[in-house]
Amino acid sequence: MTTQSLIPNQSPNPRLALRISALLAGLHVIFTATLATVGFNRSIIPMQGIAAITLSVAIISIWATILCRRGKAIQGIWFLLFGISLFIPLISFLVAGYGWIMLFSIPLVVGAVGGFTLPRHNLPRAIFLGAVGGIAGIILDLYGNTGRPAMPNSEIIIPIAVISILALGATVLIRRFSSFTMLAKLLVMFIGVAIIPLSFLIYINNVASRNALTDVASQNLALVASHTGGEIDQFIQDNLDIIQSDAQIDIFRSTLELPPEGLNILRSGVINTLQLLTSKNPDYIKSYHLLDRDGNTIASYPQSTTQIPEYLGLNPTVVQNLQIALVADLPFISPVMLDEGEQSSSLYFAAGTKSIGDKPLGLLIVRYDAAILQDLIAERNEAGGENSFGVLFDDLNIQLAHGSNPENQFKSVVPFNSARLENLVDSQRLPNDTVDNLTINQPALEDRLNNAKTTPVFALEANDWLAETSQVAVYRLENRPWKVAFFQPQETFLVAAGTQTRFNLVMGIVITGIVTIAAIWAARLIGAPISNLTELVERISAGDLTIQVPIVAEDEIGRLAGTFNSMTAQMRNLLSGLESQVTDRTLELERRALQLQTAAEIARDASAASDLDTLLSNAVDLVEDRFGFYHAAIFLLDAPGEFAVLQAASSEGGQQMLAQNHKLKVGEVGIVGDTTATGRPHIALDVGLDVTHFAHPLLPETRSEMALPLKVGETIIGALDVQSTEQGAFDDEDIVVLQVMADQLAIAIRNNQLLSELQFTVEELQSAYGEYTRRSWQEWTQRSLASSGYRYHEAQIQPIFETASQEENGSNRLDIPIILRDTVLGSIDLSVDNEEITPEMVELVNDIAERLALALDNARLLEVTQFRAAQEQRTAEITSKVRETLDVNTVLRSTIQEMRDALGLYDVTIRLEAPTETE
Repeated sequence: MTTQSLIPNQSPNPRLALRISALLAGLHVIFTATLATVGFNRSIIPMQGIAAITLSVAIISIWATILCRRGKAIQGIWFLLFGISLFIPLISFLVAGYGWIMLFSIPLVVGAVGGFTLPRHNLPRAIFLGAVGGIAGIILDLYGNTGRPAMPNSEIIIPIAVISILALGATVLIRRFSSFTMLAKLLVMFIGVAIIPLSFLIYINNVASRNALTDVASQNLALVASHTGGEIDQFIQDNLDIIQSDAQIDIFRSTLELPPEGLNILRSGVINTLQLLTSKNPDYIKSYHLLDRDGNTIASYPQSTTQIPEYLGLNPTVVQNLQIALVADLPFISPVMLDEGEQSSSLYFAAGTKSIGDKPLGLLIVRYDAAILQDLIAERNEAGGENSFGVLFDDLNIQLAHGSNPENQFKSVVPFNSARLENLVDSQRLPNDTVDNLTINQPALEDRLNNAKTTPVFALEANDWLAETSQVAVYRLENRPWKVAFFQPQETFLVAAGTQTRFNLVMGIVITGIVTIAAIWAARLIGAPISNLTELVERISAGDLTIQVPIVAEDEIGRLAGTFNSMTAQMRNLLSGLESQVTDRTLELERRALQLQTAAEIARDASAASDLDTLLSNAVDLVEDRFGFYHAAIFLLDAPGEFAVLQAASSEGGQQMLAQNHKLKVGEVGIVGDTTATGRPHIALDVGLDVTHFAHPLLPETRSEMALPLKVGETIIGALDVQSTEQGAFDDEDIVVLQVMADQLAIAIRNNQLLSELQFTVEELQSAYGEYTRRSWQEWTQRSLASSGYRYHEAQIQPIFETASQEENGSNRLDIPIILRDTVLGSIDLSVDNEEITPEMVELVNDIAERLALALDNARLLEVTQFRAAQEQRTAEITSKVRETLDVNTVLRSTIQEMRDALGLYDVTIRLEAPTETE
């Protein structure tokens, strides 16, 4: 079975190929411009890479369009399909999540473009190429770099895209399904039934695995976040309980109840007690302070060498809360506050000291190093899984601790306005720095943290602050309005899903290959005999009678095949003889058609050519090229008619003969000499047997020769000579066709000669007539003109004499000659005052000069004619009176008298002399 039997009958469509390649070129140019603009403006490297890929496809599409316009549609479409299959899968190398879309879209696009534009036997290759591109796309997606950004909302976009692509492919397939052969229909149904469910099963399994792993990771992160948050809650609550209990120690109460002058009595005991309290957690407790009701420090440990300001110099907001705690008898915890110099931060716990009667006496304040929060968060790194880390946010979403990047401490999630930032700096909650250095600027994270009460677990896309797309779980503390968030990159916990997906994909490809082979085998088993029989019968009906239908079974199809074989054999025997005759006749007709076409072209060139050398050179080149002769040449007789002179030749030897001024004696040398003498064609089918043939050393391969006369009427002007390397190369029809060309060439040559003679005669006449005109005007002007012209000046027309001077008036002058047949009769001189001489004025005066020349010549001719008429009249009158008498003396007297009267002569003499003898 051939692949052609599986594909619908379709021929290439160059116009559709041009449109499709142009459309894809335009789309990829738009994609490139959009991606490049966004990618470079926002410095998104993956988007820049995708722009480079689409630019490559755009260039390939443009070149494919150019190939289609040049008539190379198949090469252009293959170039386009290779470009799509090679470059588009590379997008998966830059951005994760596009593999499944490419698995279906690339084969669909490549197969559709190939199906609409390529010959049907090329379609399986196009589909295979598209399948390779689709598989490459999903492999690059599954095995690509784990640090790639992921396609947003892939869990929603991928199913929609895949379903849309399959729906589009199904639509195209259904519309063209009726034109498929039975084998193709069976193959499509088998493969479709097997592959589509398998693909959905692999995809659903992949999605289920990813969802399961995501749920487990979310639970682990949520558990670690709650445990960590619980530890911080417990730390805060324990310290609040401890500070509240310690504040009621008797020595503190007794000291605060003493008058100011008696405080020194118990001060040393108080300091020792504070030292003892500090020793409970020396790593994180920075100091203890006992304050009276007014905020004055009674005792501190470690002791300060400077005077401690009121309420330890804390900011007014904290002081106010301390006062409230003192009155309300409630423990107090401060926000995390930067120490002076901003090299460390602290957390203040405080509780009021009361008298026996519950009268507020003062405050006990412990100052904790806030690094304990960073340590609590850092200790839990990877507790939620590999590469997991925690971040502690306060009520304003300022990072108080960061498990992986401690330098992010005291940076807000989103930037504050200037007034709020100034307030936070003054209250020691943020360092004194620029807005850009005090924020990570992540609005998406801000929104998710604010909604953590309803959505404590979420996915956060990769960004400048977060290197990889991560799963996040948030826990809200009970004792403080703080939040603990734990992050884990999705690629970390989805490794198992990727491994399973890759395994499923390999198994899917293997199963698809097995199913495809099985489907092809089943389709061949069921439909191949009918499809083959149908195809072979179609080829037989198209005229290929050499085909024998194979008989593969003894069923109805086998009997039908035998019947067709018998019918084909009968038709083949009947048509074989006819085909041979038709073939021979066709070749002969093609040869004659080419000869007649050559004759027509030479006739056309002969009628249009003005250059004799070019005409003759083109003629011999055409004869040699179209008839396949070894040598073609044209000879023309010289003026005496003694020699036939070579004028044009086509072969290399002929060109050398032309350079040597080769000529043959008419009637004596060679076949050309014989033809130019007799005016009859001379054919030598074997020059070795023709005694007339002249064997020229520059034409050693000549085996047959034919010379045809160039005649105009009965006048021989030359000969057309053709020579061949084969014996018997000429027949009667060659003579007829070549003689037609020879006659046309003879007429053209004669016309060219006559034209040259006519041009020479015309030039002589023009020269003579011009000389006559010049001489006639010289005689007329000398005889008739009293002045050299006329001039319009100061509203008067005045004659111009040669001796008179001419005044030049006006700022501009124009001199236009009066020319008649190359003879200058005079000129028109113009003077213009204060005006520019325009081209229109020059053109007008030139027209007037031309018409004036004709008018002057006509006037001169009329005057000369009248003068000659008057002369003829006087001559007639004198002759008439002289003839009135026959007496010689009377005739002489009458002649003198009439000449005197008619011409007004003063003296007229007529002498008669006796003739003298001549030798």
